[in-house]
Amino acid sequence: MTDGFEKCFDLSSDIIYFPVRHHSPACAYHIAAVMEQYKPDCVLIEGPSDGDFLIKYLADEGTVPPVCIYSSYDDRLGKISEDKEKYRAYYPFLAYSPELCAIKEAAKRNIAAHFIDMPYAAQLVEFGAEESRRRFGHDETAEYYTRTAEKSGCRSFSEFWERGFEMSYEKDSREFVRGVYMLGRYMRELSPPDEKNNCRESCMRGNIRKYRKEYSRIMVVAGAYHIHGLGSEEGEIKTAAYSKEDSALYIMPYTFAETDSRSGYGAGILYPAFYSEVWKKLTAGTDKPYLKTVEEFIVSTARYARTKQPVSLPDETEALYIAESLAALRGISQPGAYELLDGVRTAFVKGDVNTTAAFELDYLLRRMTGLGAGEINISDGEKIVPPCVYDFRILCKKYRLNIGTIARQSTTLDVVKNHAHYEKSCFLHRMNYLGTDFCKRESGPDYSGSTDEALIREVWSYRFSTAVETRLIDLSVYGGSIETICRSLLKEESRKIQTAAEAGSFLLDMFVTGFSENIPDSIYDIVRDDMDFASQCRFMSHINKLIILQKHTLGGADIGAEELMKISFGAALCRISEICGATGDECADICRGIRLMYSLSAEYPELCGREAFLREISLAADNSRASPMIYGVCLAICSRAGLVSEEEYGENICAFMLSAAGDDSADFLAGIISAGRDIIFTSRTVLESVDSAVRRMEHDKFITVLPKLRGAFTAFLPSETARISKSVAELYCTTEERLSGSAVFSAKDIALAAQKDRIAAEIMRKWGIL
Repeated sequence: MTDGFEKCFDLSSDIIYFPVRHHSPACAYHIAAVMEQYKPDCVLIEGPSDGDFLIKYLADEGTVPPVCIYSSYDDRLGKISEDKEKYRAYYPFLAYSPELCAIKEAAKRNIAAHFIDMPYAAQLVEFGAEESRRRFGHDETAEYYTRTAEKSGCRSFSEFWERGFEMSYEKDSREFVRGVYMLGRYMRELSPPDEKNNCRESCMRGNIRKYRKEYSRIMVVAGAYHIHGLGSEEGEIKTAAYSKEDSALYIMPYTFAETDSRSGYGAGILYPAFYSEVWKKLTAGTDKPYLKTVEEFIVSTARYARTKQPVSLPDETEALYIAESLAALRGISQPGAYELLDGVRTAFVKGDVNTTAAFELDYLLRRMTGLGAGEINISDGEKIVPPCVYDFRILCKKYRLNIGTIARQSTTLDVVKNHAHYEKSCFLHRMNYLGTDFCKRESGPDYSGSTDEALIREVWSYRFSTAVETRLIDLSVYGGSIETICRSLLKEESRKIQTAAEAGSFLLDMFVTGFSENIPDSIYDIVRDDMDFASQCRFMSHINKLIILQKHTLGGADIGAEELMKISFGAALCRISEICGATGDECADICRGIRLMYSLSAEYPELCGREAFLREISLAADNSRASPMIYGVCLAICSRAGLVSEEEYGENICAFMLSAAGDDSADFLAGIISAGRDIIFTSRTVLESVDSAVRRMEHDKFITVLPKLRGAFTAFLPSETARISKSVAELYCTTEERLSGSAVFSAKDIALAAQKDRIAAEIMRKWGIL
């Protein structure tokens, strides 16, 4: 194995291999020293070879880590699966990532740098989609990590790595590289064979051979696990071809939290923000960078902890003393991340750490992980940023949305009267639909959720941040503009719709995002095939709103929306005879649906066959098996449509209420009121019929149904209740006040009653009653 190292790190050779652990500050620190010593004319780096054109942008001073290379692949040809999905992966870079440091050193020395790894798209086609599509990493050696930590007496492999390698940054570069090489070699020897890694290494070897023909002194920077495979003489492995035009790569801002290994990124490192602070001091030549960083984190944690509980200066001193003492006991020259955590845990946390809410540790861990994100400020960034990001910026300028500040701002839109405001609303709804967190509707109508529909203005708040463009880059796989991305996602969503009710909500979402035209063909089939009456009625409610909105904002309804109204009404009409006997909560929904159909048949007689509807309702009113509430609704509609006379209507009401058992009479009256409330206080005949039925009820039956009768009359507005009260008073030749039993008392009477109440209460207290 030693011979293997001498061969791969022979500085007199025309090629050397520099093994690294991804995102290791110590490995990055030695990159510059080795490059200065070896003086290569080309640096080859483990990274997606199809992203070679991005290297100069990664080296640009305007690129502020953490950033990443975003790679996407649209499997439109079905090379990966029959689902033809869109895939994406991320190749993160921190300021201290050895690969990024190699790129920057190469740019500083004006020498070539190239990526040599197998493209992400090629790996997808060759090996299929991985479980995690969020990050591209290497976690082949999890078992080795565990065993190494156990053998070294460390709590984790990360602690072992920090103690054995990060703290060895001052070592001679050759000795340091030897240690990393040996670790990678052992890792490889103790890990099972991996076809994917063999294929990747074959690709990297092929690229190395290609560049050796072009350059005389090459330095290869790659993961320690791969170094032995890159230096072998194994033959080339043929891989499947992929469609290059369906693959895209960009640079995008990234966050510290996403590079933390606990986030699920296999090649990540714990506490990236902590090591970022160490790296700043390391590159600035600060003496004891780890110790200084530990001191800063202890002070900031104490400052935060004082907002919750007292933390004294001696506590801070004690935390630092413990960290330094533990470092000495563990054989390292400075305290690191783990000594920092142990010191704060011991000195700051009051009580049992296992039972106490250790907010100090929570804060420290968040700060060590980091909350910040990178930035990309490059003048010709249009070459490395997806078109959808530029489309977003152009649209913000068009709609006068200020994205030159991170302050939260607001805008008010009159979407009905002002077409420009409607277009701006569509854009904000699209950004909201895409989950960019760019904007939030503070108030205004929610047609899909059926809330605040009476409002005609929308009030939006919006705030720009790098996360907005990061999200757009993430979605760029779906298209080159905001409009295209929304259309693609809506098309995907339409495939998941199963009921007419869902289809109606979806169409309203399409409208507010500005896509109410070109209704997907699948929606017609879903509405036509849905046999659920309540679902069809919810769809008709939604499509009615859509037609009204289209007329107000666009000047006319879309033919497709009107056709869907016709289809849904016909489907619901066929179900009326089957749902007459429904009971419970379902019954209330059906009654609402029947009332809606009655209204729609009057509003759209050419779309909703009114005669056919009334014919079905008349049959339902004659159906002896109809539930009381549904019967009441159908009878009221027959009366309103003139199918029964006022006298016949009143007789039917009286006869049913007297003959019905239990609560049926109250349910029936609730149906009558819900569909024909106006006739109760406009027709004396009907009012007399209801009064007669109530007067002639047996006492026990009346007492039983009284609560539901009260509930039925709550459907009336206070003004309508007053009208009914007046009509009943006239019917009994009395006044409303006397009928209601109310009395008028003077202020003197009220004061006297209050005095007597106090006297009575005092006597009752003396008697021990109160």
